[in-house]
Amino acid sequence: MASSLTNTIPIYQTDSEEEEVPIAVQVQRKKKRERNWNMEKVYKSKKDAIDCVNSENTWSLHYKNETIEGNKEYYRCNQAKLRGDQCPASIYLLFDSTNEDVILFRTEESHDHAGLIKKYGLSDEAKEEIKKLHDLRVKPKKMLAILREKGIAIKDKSQITNYLKKLNDSKYGRTKISLGQFEQLCLDNNQIPDDEDKGFVAAYYVFYDNDDDNDEEVDDDDDISETVLDENDGKKYRAFFTTKRLLRLATKSSKIHADATYKVVYEGSPVLMNGTTDLDRHFHSFGISVCSNEKTADFIFIFKTLVETLEKIGEKISIDTLIADASLAIRNTFNAVFGEGLIIIMCWAHVRRNIVKHLYLVNETLKEEIMEDIDTLQLSSSEEVFEKAKDLFIKKYKKQTEFISYMKDMWFSSHRHWYEGVALSTPSHNNGLESHNLVVKKEETFRERMPLSRFFHQCISSVEKWSQQYAKNDRKFIESPTINLEHWTNGYHWAKSNKEVFTKSNGDLVEYYCPVGENIKVTEDEVKNVKEMRWNTFDQFKRRASSVWIVVFPNGDQKWQEGKCTCPCFLKKYMCKHIIGLAIRLKLAKPPPAAKDVPIGEKRRRGRPRKSTKALLID
Repeated sequence: MASSLTNTIPIYQTDSEEEEVPIAVQVQRKKKRERNWNMEKVYKSKKDAIDCVNSENTWSLHYKNETIEGNKEYYRCNQAKLRGDQCPASIYLLFDSTNEDVILFRTEESHDHAGLIKKYGLSDEAKEEIKKLHDLRVKPKKMLAILREKGIAIKDKSQITNYLKKLNDSKYGRTKISLGQFEQLCLDNNQIPDDEDKGFVAAYYVFYDNDDDNDEEVDDDDDISETVLDENDGKKYRAFFTTKRLLRLATKSSKIHADATYKVVYEGSPVLMNGTTDLDRHFHSFGISVCSNEKTADFIFIFKTLVETLEKIGEKISIDTLIADASLAIRNTFNAVFGEGLIIIMCWAHVRRNIVKHLYLVNETLKEEIMEDIDTLQLSSSEEVFEKAKDLFIKKYKKQTEFISYMKDMWFSSHRHWYEGVALSTPSHNNGLESHNLVVKKEETFRERMPLSRFFHQCISSVEKWSQQYAKNDRKFIESPTINLEHWTNGYHWAKSNKEVFTKSNGDLVEYYCPVGENIKVTEDEVKNVKEMRWNTFDQFKRRASSVWIVVFPNGDQKWQEGKCTCPCFLKKYMCKHIIGLAIRLKLAKPPPAAKDVPIGEKRRRGRPRKSTKALLID
């Protein structure tokens, strides 16, 4: 049965669609600009015409056209953007098809740039403000808030970051740097300047894989030639930044601090610091070194550069003491450059932290007592005292075999110089250098890892700033301990006390035996216990070694500031109340009036003072 499909459903249309009538959209073409052209000049060759156009520094080729008269080249004013409205002034060259002449035509209209040059990006005001904020190390996000508070138009933070990138690139060069560019920077700053505070690269070294032309220069008869870096160890670079004034600080002291710090350079290179401390325990840097590694060859480079550069400026250095951590690279370098048999002090802060980490080797009940004993051992006033006390310590804790074995292998053998008396007037720690590292990170780099290209310029700037601090007397190298008011006050009260002090001449020196704590007198047995080290157990050492303080003055010499004492205060601060008090008693020194803090009347009681009553009222 066949079916027929005759009825169809119409397509759905909305009411609006039924009513809409299509309207043809006509695009209005932009009206063509009409220009009045005047012939200006005829040139005999194309070169002459082109040279004339270029000499005006105003025109840029816009488009070309072919006509019956000849080819035409139209030039537009380059003060207007290519994509946009053009300046009414224009020229074109007609290359005559009948001969070799070139005819210059120019419009009658003059230049009019109003409204054509649109300002994109940051305004000049914004750029100047960003430069100021950048010098203050303000972050881009904070810059955006500050600029908007001042009413300066800024689209978003990306505008600021892009401008800062251009600013840094123009100031420091490209972020990425090659070994060749690093070497060129070193060459440009390698000359020793006449200015004492001008930063320069005292020495540098760049190694390109197996490039034999860049072998490190070492004398054949040099004892440290065997410690030079392995050429198969990859690409290496080193540079030492300093000033002449900073270098001369090395001639004022016989000790040197050395260490390395990280998280400063973006490429991960360590920054190697070295310097010395004065008699006020303030650290003074010799400069900054940036190296690709922290090995023996790197520290050899630093120490040799220090010695050789001082010789170039007519100075000599005499170093006999190193303060560092347990790094074998630093220790081996010190012995190789300055000689064997010198004192190498192990930083007490590093020692204590490592000992605390190994207290798990002892019984829980002994941990506190062991650390108290080690702290007492660290206050040993001489090598003889330390060696005997060390043996008594081992004897006391001999049952703690694992811990004692650790102490013998590490802190009682090659790294045993961590006690206070190992070298008088010398710190037993590297805290000054560690603080300096923190200052570099907080004040110089603002805790941002800098690319090597920018850190190079930052090193020059930093050493110049440090050097100028000495030139302006903002910093000084103290060559004798400063006696502050607190020292004078403590010494005055000790001198006024009723403590009896015994004295004894010993050659060119005079020894004074001072009672400890609340004791008034010193017995002969107590003096012998200290001088002859009469102690058979470690507990006896703790009691007897600190029962008498021995002060030594030069015999018949008025330089009492050069006196020595066995008390912990002197060992750590190079001055104590016993030396000052004895100087006051012996009439060698006179305390300032401010030190005589004798109270007037009764001492004020605790709490808020009572207010006075009102007049004519009876309390």
